Amino acid sequence: MRGHRLALGLGFCLLLGTALCSLWMYFENWLRVFYVPYYLPCPEIFNMELQYKGQKPFQPVTQSLYPQPKLLEQRPAELLTLTPWLAPIVSEGTFNPELLQHIYQPLNLTIGLTVFAVGK
Repeated sequence: MRGHRLALGLGFCLLLGTALCSLWMYFENWLRVFYVPYYLPCPEIFNMELQYKGQKPFQPVTQSLYPQPKLLEQRPAELLTLTPWLAPIVSEGTFNPELLQHIYQPLNLTIGLTVFAVGK
């Protein structure tokens, strides 16, 4: 009797899970998601979306190969690279400002920056 109930319960859970998956897939294809194409680094995806809407495709900056930035000097071991909320801590010499300007200026982005220092 106990095995019969267990099999019946598992079958019901399987049937319910299949029904929920089917509903989720139906609504995922039914509801359109609109993307904002100006802040993410994958312009090909946004061009497909804009062509679907009949709008002019987004013209990104030409893809160029840039060297990976290197540290100008060795950082101390106790210097953190991530905050507790997983935001990157950028130190001078770890980025190329001309490269960032070349990539993001045509996108007309507004970026906020907070700088603080804690002394010992």
